[in-house]
Amino acid sequence: MPLSIRLDGLPPSVFGLVGLLNAVLVIALQPLLFGWLRTFDRIRLLAAAWLLIGTGVAMTGLADRAWAYCAATVVWSLGEVAHGMVGGVIVADLAPVAARGRYQGAFAWVWAVARLAA
Repeated sequence: MPLSIRLDGLPPSVFGLVGLLNAVLVIALQPLLFGWLRTFDRIRLLAAAWLLIGTGVAMTGLADRAWAYCAATVVWSLGEVAHGMVGGVIVADLAPVAARGRYQGAFAWVWAVARLAA
């Protein structure tokens, strides 16, 4: 994203704004949405989270103005909030009780490797 913002001729402060917006949304929305989101089917919520993240990333690729980058950030941040609430819960549900720690560790490790590879 920083390279895209730069290629669009926008100042580096736009990237700072996008990072700040993401952090504020995640921190503010998780406690507010937790009670509501837990009423949904976990797999459907996970699918919706991935759809929001994918849509937001696609919007980021099309953005060329600061407001468009911010709009894209709002969309993928909503997906990030939903995914953060449900991803680990699904892993815990699927894991045998005695192996939940190992499953959670593997889940976190795979996500880290995927981000590194991306």
